[in-house]
This record gives sequence, C-alpha cells and structure tokens, in this order.
Amino acid sequence: MDTGIAVGMGPTSEAVAHFVHGGATIFFIVWSILLYQQRKQSNMMYMLWVNMLWLAICNLKDMVFLVDGLWEDPYLTGISVTVDLIYVPIMCCFFFEVVSPGWVSLGKVLWCSVLQSCFIPLFIIFPDTVVYEASLIYAYVFGTVSMIIVCMLAVRHQKYIKDNYSYTEYINVTWTVVGGLVMFACMTVYFFAFTEETWLGNALYYGISFVAWVYLYVLSLRHNVVDIPKFSVFYFPWVKSDSMNKEEAENMSAIFASIGEELQKAMSIDKL
Repeated sequence: MDTGIAVGMGPTSEAVAHFVHGGATIFFIVWSILLYQQRKQSNMMYMLWVNMLWLAICNLKDMVFLVDGLWEDPYLTGISVTVDLIYVPIMCCFFFEVVSPGWVSLGKVLWCSVLQSCFIPLFIIFPDTVVYEASLIYAYVFGTVSMIIVCMLAVRHQKYIKDNYSYTEYINVTWTVVGGLVMFACMTVYFFAFTEETWLGNALYYGISFVAWVYLYVLSLRHNVVDIPKFSVFYFPWVKSDSMNKEEAENMSAIFASIGEELQKAMSIDKL
C-alpha cells in the first residue's frame, strides 16, 4: 500500500505534486498573457503582470526536471530555488505599489532584488547548503519585513482616503492586508517545503500560491488607483515633520484662497 500521503514522499504524493504544479504553471502562463494588455491601465496592474510573468518563467524553467535523474541533482535544484526566490522582492514591490501608488519604478524593483539575486552566482560558485539556506532565510526575512511595512502603509493610505473621499468602496486598500497575510503564509510554506523538501510540501505551496494570486487578481481588477501625495514609501503620518507640514499648509492655503476668489466671483458677479 502506498503511504506517500502520510509521509509526503511516496508515488501518490509525487503525482499530486505534479498535478498541482502543472495546473499552477498553466494558470500563470495564461494570466501573464491576459494581463499583457491590462498592464497599461496603471502601475499596479503593470506590477501584477510582472509577477505573473516571472512566476510563469520560473515554472517553465522547472520543466528541465522532467529529464530523468535531474530532479535528484541537489546542484540544479539549488540553482532553481535561488532563481525562484527573486520572486519575493518582485511580489513585495506589487504590494508597495498598491499602498503607495507611483513609488515603484524599474530601478526600485532592481534595487529590491539585487541582494537576493547575488545568491544565484554565489551558489553556482559555492554549491553549499549554507548558501542555499541563507538565500531562503534572507528571502523570508525580506518578505516578512516588507509585509509589515505594507500593513503600516495600508493604514496610512486608508487614513488619506477617509480624510479626502466620501465614497471608498473601490478605492480602499484593506484587501492588501489580507492578501499580504496570505502571501506571508505562502512564503512560510515555501520556506519549510524547500528546507525539508517533500512532494506534499511542494503541492501545498503551489496550491496556496494559486489561490492567493486569484484573490489578488480579482481585487486588483476592482480596485481604482487613487493618487496620494508623493511621500516616500517609508513616510508615515505619525512621524512628525514640521517642514513638510508647513509646506503643505502653505500650499493648501493658496489653493483655498484661489477657490474662495472663484466662489466669490461666481456668487457676486456671475450671479450663479
């Protein structure tokens, strides 16, 4: 009797893992194609497309392991995982863009990814378990810190929306907190699945990843991007800045004065 389901390494577990992995691969390929046109709608949709495209590439890359014997090669699997982990900073940039519209650029995506990328040549030259595990730990720490910042930025964004808009149904970003928690769970599963690799661990990771991106895709389509003041992604309303507040107050005073003049003209002269 096959006990693969119990230990996660038998033939049944392997079949389940391949089935889920194959389904996820098709999903990311199809949605990266569908999002190609939608990427022009906003910077957020562009980052969503980049995430789908990168996941499609990473899954297609794994087709090399269909060749007999390669899956058991720790050197090739190590390289594959270090390449996959670049996905973590790219994913985090998507969340940064949702809660801080306009902040993300190509340069910032590259900047966020550069340290994670260094593990690829490092593992190729020094194929040691220490390098492999260090790449996993760095990705997990980077993702965890980024998700904490995203939740804080979501609070900032919500405060701005509440203070400036009366209709908030499709412009609030509370969904990013839920999405961030789901992606954090996904990262946690990935961390354990590829530290102590099992077939069921792989299947669980791809299953959660599939569900998470369906959720994020649906809510991204409904979300209307609202431009907020061009603060740094690390600026928060509870961090005092007298010079910034003074400048903003002067700008708002000038705007209100102009509106007052136009209103006075409309009422007194134009007799509206």
